[in-house]
Amino acid sequence: MVAEGVDELFRQDAAQARVTESNSRLRGVVAAELARLGWAVTIDLFASLPNVFTHRFYARTAEVGAEGIDALSQPDWGSSVCPACCRRCREVVFAFPPRGILDRVVRKLEADRARGILILPFAITLPFWTKLMDASLTGGAPNRCIVLRNPSQFVIGAAEYGATRLAVVAFDFWPPHIPCSLGVLCGQEADTRSSSSWSRPEDVADRQRTAAARIRSMA
Repeated sequence: MVAEGVDELFRQDAAQARVTESNSRLRGVVAAELARLGWAVTIDLFASLPNVFTHRFYARTAEVGAEGIDALSQPDWGSSVCPACCRRCREVVFAFPPRGILDRVVRKLEADRARGILILPFAITLPFWTKLMDASLTGGAPNRCIVLRNPSQFVIGAAEYGATRLAVVAFDFWPPHIPCSLGVLCGQEADTRSSSSWSRPEDVADRQRTAAARIRSMA
């Protein structure tokens, strides 16, 4: 027997995953920006099979191959220890999050001193827009981002996403005046890693703290 409401929740989750599902055109834009910067994405923060940008990804729920569940509950988006070389290296994240959590996403990107590519609505009135543009490595004045004027050509669920224009932003929140001492990339940072971190005590506690904070914020 299935608990009342469970099937509907699964349908809603599947529909939400389609809203931010990129197609080959968007991936081409992102690939060109990555090539310009000499970057390679090491982890996709908001993914669901089969719509993943690289081998490593966080999913909304437990999925085969996912490195973790719920990107916002993960301890660090800025760096991780590579199992291949055993050094802590900077991540290059790909993030196309739901609109409702964009503010929290940008705050965590900044707090973790992360770098990567962010897809979001082009809307200069967003409260974090100036902060994001200050960290942008894309384009020049006035936009400092790549503007995509017809989202339906780039996103599977563009109508549900509800933006008239999309912005592609390459960013780096590492303070430019602070030397980075993290290891040089070895080339295996994006290789699939174990999902055993789901059950590590420190990660479970971190997710519990995040959940408690969310409940407080909704009060």
